[in-house]
Amino acid sequence: MEKAIIINRKDDLRHCNSRFKRVYLGNEFCSRLLPCRKEAEDIMKEVVSKKIEVTLLTPQVGEEEIGKVKELAGIFHEKGRLKEIVVNDYGVFNYIKMEYPDCAIIFGRIISKALFSYPGDFLRAGVKGFETDDFFVASKAVKNLAGKHPGLSYYYPYTLVYNSLYCPMANIKNNRSKNAGITECSKECQEIGELLIKRGGNKKDTILKGNSQFFKNNNFKKIKNGLIGRMVFQPRIPL
Repeated sequence: MEKAIIINRKDDLRHCNSRFKRVYLGNEFCSRLLPCRKEAEDIMKEVVSKKIEVTLLTPQVGEEEIGKVKELAGIFHEKGRLKEIVVNDYGVFNYIKMEYPDCAIIFGRIISKALFSYPGDFLRAGVKGFETDDFFVASKAVKNLAGKHPGLSYYYPYTLVYNSLYCPMANIKNNRSKNAGITECSKECQEIGELLIKRGGNKKDTILKGNSQFFKNNNFKKIKNGLIGRMVFQPRIPL
């Protein structure tokens, strides 16, 4: 079983040690949090020097944001490192498939949620694997995926509750009464940090950060080797 870690900023490299054989470079939640060219190149250089494989990690995007994904894909291609990409958007999937046909495409945990009932169709379309943070899904024998590498990847220790293009933290300092959502985002989520949401009763408390909610779980400790091809460590919320 391969072990990977998500890296978005140079500061995250402190979490990267010898047990990780792959780095997911990018962001799966928000295009505004994708690294700039220099930071991406610096991270890639350090990671490659340690002989660690690199995968480009990309989020859901709109027409305005897809340019950032294209730029990063171009940077990876220039460096000869666009061998594998995690996509969470059908538009990005189609773009990569047309522009970089030799790049292995993996469906990330956001886009994979609705696909586990019929993965065969997407495997035939060129998808090389699926990702999840759902223990129930990961513990079932998923036909056509078991035994393939990476086949099925499992994210830990945070489970995604929901993700939206709307961000309640964007521009919050200037517009508390009527939040502007993703308008005029200044990456306030990085400054505010995560917020704990108490749900009461038997429901798990959740963690809000930017445009996404999570809860922490330890189910990854129950994962058995064999079905899962890759474990993906998320060191902080979000990346």
